[in-house]
Amino acid sequence: MNKFRPIQYLKKYTFLIIALFVFLTLGMYMVLRSLQTYTATTIIDYVYGDAENGLAPDGTELDTTGIYSSSVISQALDNLGLDQGKYPIDSIRAEIKVQQITDEAVDAVNEAKNKEGETSDLQSTKYAISYKADSSNGADMARAVLDEIMDGYFTQFSKQFINTSSVVNSTSSVNQGSYDYIEQIELIDSALKDTVNSLDSRAKASPLFYSSGTGYSFNELVNEFSILQNTEVSSLYSYILKHRVTKDTDALVGKYKERVQSNKLLQEQNQARVGEVEGILEAYVEKLRKSDNTAQSQVIGADGDTTKKNNVLGKVESPNYKNEDDEYVAYDQTTEYEQLLQNWIDISDVYNNSAIDEEYSQYVIDCFTGNTEAVIRYQTEIAQRIARPEKEGDDETDNASDSDMDITENAEVIEGDYSEKIYTEGTVPCSQQDIKYVEEKIKDIINRMNALYSVTNATDSEYNEYLGAEYIKVISSNHITEGINILLYTAIGAVLFLGLGCLGAIILGRVGDMIEYVAFTDHQFQISNRVACDRYINKYKEKILPANFSCLILQTLNQNDINHQLGRTGGDEILAYLSSCLRSLFKENVFLGYNGSGQFMIFVQNGNYEELKSLINNLHILLNENMKEKKIVFKYTVGFAVSSKEEIYQIRDLISSAMKQREGYEAGISD
Repeated sequence: MNKFRPIQYLKKYTFLIIALFVFLTLGMYMVLRSLQTYTATTIIDYVYGDAENGLAPDGTELDTTGIYSSSVISQALDNLGLDQGKYPIDSIRAEIKVQQITDEAVDAVNEAKNKEGETSDLQSTKYAISYKADSSNGADMARAVLDEIMDGYFTQFSKQFINTSSVVNSTSSVNQGSYDYIEQIELIDSALKDTVNSLDSRAKASPLFYSSGTGYSFNELVNEFSILQNTEVSSLYSYILKHRVTKDTDALVGKYKERVQSNKLLQEQNQARVGEVEGILEAYVEKLRKSDNTAQSQVIGADGDTTKKNNVLGKVESPNYKNEDDEYVAYDQTTEYEQLLQNWIDISDVYNNSAIDEEYSQYVIDCFTGNTEAVIRYQTEIAQRIARPEKEGDDETDNASDSDMDITENAEVIEGDYSEKIYTEGTVPCSQQDIKYVEEKIKDIINRMNALYSVTNATDSEYNEYLGAEYIKVISSNHITEGINILLYTAIGAVLFLGLGCLGAIILGRVGDMIEYVAFTDHQFQISNRVACDRYINKYKEKILPANFSCLILQTLNQNDINHQLGRTGGDEILAYLSSCLRSLFKENVFLGYNGSGQFMIFVQNGNYEELKSLINNLHILLNENMKEKKIVFKYTVGFAVSSKEEIYQIRDLISSAMKQREGYEAGISD
């Protein structure tokens, strides 16, 4: 059997090793990719005050399960355009994890307070939120889904705990109803005032906020609505009154007469209530003075020092006050007197507003009934109120009603004499041209308001998201981690597969040697046997032989005589010696086989005529010397043929040509 030759085995199976290495490595890579998971993770921090106590902004327990609520996930899938049949909500929820992050600072505070005997159960406000997607969805989807889920949660959190009330457009179709023109403009003016007040509060709360979608800040929206109100609406208000523009004068006057009567009844009711509250307040104050238990009460002690006596609230005002359960509590320190005073203010406001509205309603009636004298008198009074210099401590000008200001828009203030006729066109009935002008202006104002409300709603929606983000800070932006390090494991697998391939090649080569030795080797002569010769010939029988392919046939002639002379063992030794000589002479790219009956076949891949002839001469010399020592004569024939020389390129024809060219030799004869 051949010697153990690992390098030769590796060379022999190089392509097989490479093929298996590539196949197994790619196979492992594909398997790892199919098993790969992508986890998108972000870290948020609830930054409002009660978060460290585990409470939501409204004082209820903070529930982070809202992050993966069905509504949030459903909205996220809709925003991404994903089919919920293919991506069930429950399967998405199962892959979302919300984990509270341990905060060492919070733990240290709790520990320190507990050591001092105080109860402290502060909680970490930081949470890690992750979503895991499989290989079929990929890293991009994991990131997109988590982004949408967090956006949805911020919006939901804002709506539930933070959102400002939306600005409602209540006048979008006011001109399509039964309202008269003056009523339409009143409703529009009222809606604009409410909108300006609402937006102004937002502007003061967040002066630096700008909507990325609309490009507006709340200050700019306030300006837009204010300009519309102070220019278009006020101008049209004056025009309607000045030109008495109405759909039906009698119906309009009837409505405002009912409004006057309603305001009078309201004033009568509230006047009585104001008197009752004022009587109670006077009695309350008198009782407090007599009780000698007011904040101003003083006590003169035995030492002559004057000290304040405890006020009405007594020890309840103490910041260290505890209840029966020994717990610190905060009491409502509003006194009964303060409550009564607030009631008096509220009732007085209702009374005053109804009086103002009654006066305004009567003014409208006078305008549309042609009562020019009353209109002029009323406008003169209002003009005098506004023009009067402000006295020290007098806020009358500041408190002038909006109705007063609107009415004087069409009043010409003349210095000196305010009794001069100011309203000059009150008795002129309106024309169709006036009606058309007013309707077109109202329609234009409503269209401009609708456009502004659309921008406002978009800005407000983004503002609510902004408020949610102000309560929940994103500490760490969305980042992706892979469940399996594919490159690392593929590299380890590649090295392992390469090692296994080389080991397999060595084992396969050695097993091949064993099979070759057992099935295709003549154990006596240690060369290929007859079966191997037939296999070799069949290998080339359908092929065209290359140039310089050579065939050499050696046939012993007197083997039987030698066996008689030396015995069977001695004869076999002669053949074994011949085999060893052939192996020593023909080494590379050679097939050497024993075909039985004393015939040896040699095939040389790249031989030439002269080289073969030289080898045959060397063989004869070796045999001749050995036979002389044994004192025997060894007779044999040798013939060879070269494909290119003979121009024969079929192996069986080349063998026949070699046999035809055999020459006889005798070794062991003395020269």
